[in-house]
Amino acid sequence: MIRLTGKIVVGTDFSDSSAVALQHATSLAERLQAELHIVHIAKANTMASDAGLSVPKEFEESQQANQQLKRLRTMINSNVEVHLHLRIGHPVHELLAVVREVQPEMVIVGTHGRGAVMRVIHGSVSVELTRLSPVPVLIVPPPGRDASGSGGSR
Repeated sequence: MIRLTGKIVVGTDFSDSSAVALQHATSLAERLQAELHIVHIAKANTMASDAGLSVPKEFEESQQANQQLKRLRTMINSNVEVHLHLRIGHPVHELLAVVREVQPEMVIVGTHGRGAVMRVIHGSVSVELTRLSPVPVLIVPPPGRDASGSGGSR
C-alpha cells in the first residue's frame, strides 16, 4: 500500500463514544499507513483540589489522562505510529491548535448523541469542530445506534 502523507487526529474524552471513534481512526490509520495522533483535552479549572492541597485539579486530571492515553497506546496495533497529545483548556480550541500543529488530513471524533436541548445547554464539540476545522471532520455515531438511525441524534 502506498503511504500518503497521512496523519489522522482523533479526539478522546475516554467515553464509549470516543472509544468507537478511536477504533475507526485506528483502522483507517492502519489501512492508509498514516500516523495516528490521539488528543485528550483536560478541562481548565483553577480551583484547588478537594483535599486542600496546593495541586490544581487540572494537574490531577492531567496525570490521570496521561495514564489513560498511555493505556490506549498499548491497545493499538504496533503497525500504527501513535502520537499522544494532552492539553488543558477548551476542547474545540485545543483540538484546533493540535490540528494547526500536526496538519492532518482529517480529524475523527465521536458524538454522545445528545438531543437538541442538551446540545444547546452543553454545546457540541463535534458540531463546533466541524464548523471551525480547516480539515475534514469525521463524526462517528455513538455506540448502540441502530442501522435505521433511530438510536439517537447528534
